[in-house]
Amino acid sequence: MECLGYNPLAAAPTTLGQRIKLYRRLHGLSQKRFAKELGIDPTTLARWEKGESKPSNKLKKRLFTFLSGILSTGE
Repeated sequence: MECLGYNPLAAAPTTLGQRIKLYRRLHGLSQKRFAKELGIDPTTLARWEKGESKPSNKLKKRLFTFLSGILSTGE
């Protein structure tokens, strides 16, 4: 998974946004594609990943179906 000296798994994700981004990258999904699967706008997903906003409880439940174990700690 390491490419050009970057390993996205080197540090464990600590925020919800980091966990979302890690899941998306590990599954080869663009923000646009993953947002479509979640039924949200890609800019919303980008804001979650940057920590600029957080999903509603309803959307957190939908995210959990995708992320399962990655969300076991944190938010």
